Amino acid sequence: MVGVILLPRWEYSIPGMVDTALALADLQSKGLIRHVGTTNMDTAALSAIVDAGVNVACNQVGPGCRCFGGQGGKMKAVTRTGGSGSSSGSSTVR
Repeated sequence: MVGVILLPRWEYSIPGMVDTALALADLQSKGLIRHVGTTNMDTAALSAIVDAGVNVACNQVGPGCRCFGGQGGKMKAVTRTGGSGSSSGSSTVR
């Protein structure tokens, strides 16, 4: 099992970001991936992925990883900050 797969920042003008995230979630449901995460996604992109039903564990921004575990698949911390969920520190996904 792979611990975390990060979906990198997407060129938003190219379709398929949510479908790709859903494919990763499918692999997660089959026990092949423990956590699905993203990198450098903005709030709108994260919301689209989460609203599609993907339980995103983290959004890595720069050198750190801002994690959202235990939120029931909702990116509450992102909507609270109003930003991309960036963090100056790092967190560990378990």
